[in-house]
Amino acid sequence: MSRRFVIPLLFAAVLGSLAAPASAATEPVHLRQVITGGYPTISITFSGPEGLSARNIRITEAGALVRILSVRPLASTGRSFDVVLVIDTSDSVQGAPLAAAVAAAQAFVKGVPPQVPIGVLTFSDKPAVVQAITGDHQAVLGAIAGISQTRAGTHLFDAVAAATRMFHGTAQHNVILLTDGRDVGSAGTLASALAAAKKAGVSVFTVGLGDKVSTPVLQTLATQTHGVYLPAAQQAQLSSIYQDLATQLSRQYVVLYRSKAAGGSQVTVSVQAGGTTDTASVLLPRPAVLAPAKTGTSFPGGVVGLAIVLGLAFCSVFTLILSTVGSASAARRRRDLTKRMLGTLQPAGGPEGQPDTGGMGGWIPDPVVSAAGAVADIGGFSASLEKRLEQAGLPMKVGEFAALPAFGAIGGALVFGLLFQSWIFALVFLVLGAVAPLVFLRFKQNQRIGRLHEQLPDILMVMASALRAGHSFLQALDMVSKEMGDPAGPEFSRVVAEVRLGRPIDDALVSLGERVGTEEFKWAMMAVNVQREVGGNLAEILDIIATTVRERDAVRRQIKVLSSEGRLSIRILIALPIVVTLAVAKINPKYMRLLWTTRVGVFMIVIAACLMIIGFFWAQKLVKIDV
Repeated sequence: MSRRFVIPLLFAAVLGSLAAPASAATEPVHLRQVITGGYPTISITFSGPEGLSARNIRITEAGALVRILSVRPLASTGRSFDVVLVIDTSDSVQGAPLAAAVAAAQAFVKGVPPQVPIGVLTFSDKPAVVQAITGDHQAVLGAIAGISQTRAGTHLFDAVAAATRMFHGTAQHNVILLTDGRDVGSAGTLASALAAAKKAGVSVFTVGLGDKVSTPVLQTLATQTHGVYLPAAQQAQLSSIYQDLATQLSRQYVVLYRSKAAGGSQVTVSVQAGGTTDTASVLLPRPAVLAPAKTGTSFPGGVVGLAIVLGLAFCSVFTLILSTVGSASAARRRRDLTKRMLGTLQPAGGPEGQPDTGGMGGWIPDPVVSAAGAVADIGGFSASLEKRLEQAGLPMKVGEFAALPAFGAIGGALVFGLLFQSWIFALVFLVLGAVAPLVFLRFKQNQRIGRLHEQLPDILMVMASALRAGHSFLQALDMVSKEMGDPAGPEFSRVVAEVRLGRPIDDALVSLGERVGTEEFKWAMMAVNVQREVGGNLAEILDIIATTVRERDAVRRQIKVLSSEGRLSIRILIALPIVVTLAVAKINPKYMRLLWTTRVGVFMIVIAACLMIIGFFWAQKLVKIDV
């Protein structure tokens, strides 16, 4: 008979032990705080059911489950919390509602641990501190029991601001606010109340009594400060609400986990325990290796940054030594031979016997020049680059110029990366440094071709005058090479040298037109060749071409004047965002860092870059008029 009774009793005990957690599991989870200062280790503070451990807590980051490092109650971490009870004492709560509010506040004091500091504040026509924050709960209960008088007015926003000023120290600050109406007569606003609470690190728990409360205002106060809004339709619900708040504040846990998300990204952190879930959006800090100088190096930081800086410094010193003491006699002889074949009139030793400096690329070591030239040959752009250098009139070889983008990329990344303390700017200026030599080549090419085009009418007039004076066509070309200045003089000297070396005049003139590249030059050289083949008065043809070119230039200059304002506006609109970005990034880097450390910022950068490119080409089409 004893066994018949013992087995059912044991079974009932087991069911009871299982039922207890199940009932506790219904308590909601409230995520209070996420601390990212120790990234990649993240600290989360939340309230939840009693007896939680790592086995019954589930934390996800950006939808991915993370491994929990530790779970401890808030009290065991050395942290504490304090509370200010804010009670509405306007005339609308006179009688039974005020008595219910007093009873609920007293139940709250009895429900929290005895060491929790509590303060009491009432508000009607103005906020009034009934009891400063203290750990003497008997004094707090006595202060609450003495609340009985009511007045007209509901200075709710002023009460929130006054309650935040009561806190001191580093504890977790909480305000529990009870009201049955909406703000009437406050000197402050909802925004100022929120600002005061956020500045003091205060969480506001709002309790709305009855159906006349301003629910959106109370919800905003709670959600914007990581609190909770709790409606109370009847007075009898107040005690249970306050007891639940006491339990919630007393049962807080601190969880540590290791983040898997990239530094600088914005993620959603979710805490699930006891069947309920709460989430928060968190902006993770940048990785420690990219933080400003804490380990002696500032870009990008740590051992990696030191290795990069030392490597770049070594490459710079090594290049400088090679360019200073390296022998360049063979390269100089090749340049001298090239100048003689191009028909330049300057002797090999330079003007007045000065030694040849080796051109613009003489400082680049020969091994680097050879390697860059090989890359250009393999890439298939050696011939086009040589033609562009020839059109620009730059005394450089293909290998010398092909090495410039590498030097520009290294220099831009090093200088601006150290200046702005950011790998993003280092990457941007690495690309810009690599592109800068190509932009300079394009500028010099257009500049020289423009000067040749401006000299074309004078060239044609000199040739026509020489032909009328009885000189041969070759003598007319030689006269142009001697009378015209740079760049037309050296070009026609090259034509004369090629003809004297055996090249047909027609081919030499066609090659000249191709080198210059303008339509007018091509027409002029084509007209000269056609006229020499079919016969006729070549001097008259040259006069007609010269007149036509001058008239076209007059129209082109007029268009250039009329479109100058638009072209200047394009330059300003393109340069202004770039200059402002660099200035703000230097003055306030934390403000600008959000653009490339958040998804929204990266999206804004991409959209802005696309719009800038579209606007640039659109504006170029508007101001460009073909003649």
